[in-house]
Amino acid sequence: MNSKEYINKIVEQYQIPPKFPQRLKDFDPETSESAMIETQFNYMQYQKIENFSKRLNVSVFSVFLGIITGVCSKILNCQRLTIATPINMNTQSNQEINANLNTVLLNIDCTMEQSVTEYFEKIYFQFQEGIRFSDVDYGRVVKKINNNGSPIFNILVNNDYSIKDRVLNNKKIRIHVEENHNTKVPLEFYCINKETSIRLKVVYDKTTFSREFIYLILKEISRISELVNNDSIQKLFQLFSVKNTRKTNIDINSFKTVVELIYEAMLKNPAKIAVQDRDGCCYTYSQLWERARIVANSINNELKDQNNPILIDGERSFNNITYILGIWLSGNIIVPVDKSQPIARVKKIVDTSKIKYVLGNVRKLSSILNLKQINLLTRIRDKSISFPSYKNNAYIYYTSGSTGEPKGIIGWHGALSNFICWEKTLFSSNDKVFQITMPFFDVYLRDILTPLVVGAKICIPSDNEMMIAQQALKYIKDNHITNLHIVPSLAKTWLLDTKTVINVAGLKKTFFAGEALDNEFISRWKHKFPNTLIYNLYGPTEATLAKFCKRVDNYSAELIPVGKPISASQVLICNYTQNNKYWENSKYEIGEVIIKSSYITKGYIAKKFSNEYYHTGDLGYIDSKGDLFLIGRKDDQIKIDGVRIQPKEIENILLSYKSIDWVKILLVDGHIQAYLKLNSNITQQNLRNYLVQRLPMQFIPQRFLMIDEVPLKTNGKLDRKWLVTHGKNINDTLDDKPYELKNNTEELISLLVKEITNKFLKPKDNFFRVGVNSLMIARLISIVNRFFSIRITYSKVLEEPSIVGMSNYIRTLSNYDIEKISKKILDKMKG
Repeated sequence: MNSKEYINKIVEQYQIPPKFPQRLKDFDPETSESAMIETQFNYMQYQKIENFSKRLNVSVFSVFLGIITGVCSKILNCQRLTIATPINMNTQSNQEINANLNTVLLNIDCTMEQSVTEYFEKIYFQFQEGIRFSDVDYGRVVKKINNNGSPIFNILVNNDYSIKDRVLNNKKIRIHVEENHNTKVPLEFYCINKETSIRLKVVYDKTTFSREFIYLILKEISRISELVNNDSIQKLFQLFSVKNTRKTNIDINSFKTVVELIYEAMLKNPAKIAVQDRDGCCYTYSQLWERARIVANSINNELKDQNNPILIDGERSFNNITYILGIWLSGNIIVPVDKSQPIARVKKIVDTSKIKYVLGNVRKLSSILNLKQINLLTRIRDKSISFPSYKNNAYIYYTSGSTGEPKGIIGWHGALSNFICWEKTLFSSNDKVFQITMPFFDVYLRDILTPLVVGAKICIPSDNEMMIAQQALKYIKDNHITNLHIVPSLAKTWLLDTKTVINVAGLKKTFFAGEALDNEFISRWKHKFPNTLIYNLYGPTEATLAKFCKRVDNYSAELIPVGKPISASQVLICNYTQNNKYWENSKYEIGEVIIKSSYITKGYIAKKFSNEYYHTGDLGYIDSKGDLFLIGRKDDQIKIDGVRIQPKEIENILLSYKSIDWVKILLVDGHIQAYLKLNSNITQQNLRNYLVQRLPMQFIPQRFLMIDEVPLKTNGKLDRKWLVTHGKNINDTLDDKPYELKNNTEELISLLVKEITNKFLKPKDNFFRVGVNSLMIARLISIVNRFFSIRITYSKVLEEPSIVGMSNYIRTLSNYDIEKISKKILDKMKG
């Protein structure tokens, strides 16, 4: 047998596991990004390995090679690994220079039923045999294995061992120890022998393996090196029984894309209900998958390439879920959009993302923005399935930008899979999940993907069943909802409805995110849902859905923590020196929260992230238990109803109004207020009408106040306290003359406002000036639309935001006798 025949035999013996992760198949040595972790084995550990090697009459290197291979085999659940070991050979010189680079290729049987002695002896003799056939170029070996299957089985183990081990078969050899951080394989080990210890380095591809996964491998290698010379351990499975001492388990499924995991869930339970739509229609996992494949076929029929951003509508529905899965199956990128926001803002999103195609119920947008509508086929034409690459972009979500322009954040499949595989440990296949997040927010993905991955059921309520407390609680109770993701603002509006006495015992888990929690609210939520566990999630959009979690239903302290990092994530609390270099704070010291993870997003369309660190801009500290507490912001960023808002975006648009010379946006008592220096008269209604054409509804200030001069402190900084106490109200378009309720419709609107807000308003009171927020107005609109069978829009309410204004607007939309309908409803409510 010659060298070529030997290597061909090894490659032919290679077998791809039936459920091999897509992300490892996608490894590309030309584009890989490597990282390095190093650990040291002490003298006692080294002595145990050396004594074991002497007892078996094998080399120290072969023992180390066996330990590394066995650990990787067990963790990756593979019974056979192909290991490559590059060596330098020089038979002519004692100086070992100018040596040719050769490769020893070993196909190692890791069946756990064999004896420990048999396993390590076999590796030693196989290594000696491999040296006889090592005269093949290393690069050719790597390429050959990569072409045949996954490169994960081409693990490189490099070692510099003692001189007595260097002479084999009368050839002087040295294992290649060049520490190259741009490895051509996903996983590479460097074992460097010292006189009394061993230094082990691991170089790995960051998008193939998480840092935590590598730490687990190192921990197992260290643990097994302590046990290897134990006479009582006879079988290999006793030696390599992986014991993960971390609380977070490493899941091999985290190497797969979410689409692969949903496909596997479908194969297990094809006839199980996956989605109950807002109209009550139910769809099985098989129907969901078939519809997603039709969407993918339709896209591939129109587009000949991949990685295209595709605009989809932001409606909660079964169809929306199939659009997302279909776009990913076709290898493209989702860009969800809120159709109700100003067309100018949507155009900025389309232009920034370079979108050419649109999918779903957005024909009006496609016409205005000159986008091509993708027409759906009626059946599957191409039955082949191609999962998206783990490294590819999955979505673009837009948030408010400090420059005044919306910022597109690019998420990728690997990071998405990392979060979903962590959160699915908190879900089960028997769960029923209440889906209420709008699809144009990134957290919608955890609403739909986590339940689908575990084989649970998604329940999509109507708008009324989401916004109106009594209907929401009835839906949760009637549909036996067990799990719920919700923003605290919406949850608080459910609790405001004092007439709703329904208590729901069946809700098992509530996941809050987007805003801070407080003890009073948690107590009231527990009273309404007595058996629910409450989890507090935290993580900006840039970090991929969430990176921290804490169960807080029994937490009694005043400040509620957001918990510890999830898998493959770390937190740093840092401050900065004058030259902008940051240093890490000790426990309980306040600083900026910095998230470190290989699974953050790729950054913004305009500026990609250059490393694994995301500077959140949030201020916080870590306590003695390792829990993160948030206490505020470094900058002016604010949150309303869970929506992140950069005041600069509102300020820039207001400054484009000709009557305004200066503007400052502040959050006062939970409400957005605009402080303006004017050069001519203006009304609040003029300003709202101007903004509603340019900004989403959550961004519209609730109050507009004017100042004569910009207040500055002695140090030249803005005096914010003076602004809050001295700002003068800008007049509304409505006059301040006394006004009584004049008809049944006004009385009905007044009663609804009182029930929703717990506030008594005068007929002409401006909703915003008396503290009615956007969520409360959304609930009011939803109820009125249902009562009168009409479709009031938020932008129209902003034109005259009062009881009288809304009553007048209702009359313009309905063809029925409004007074008669109002009287009937009033009698029922009062009765």
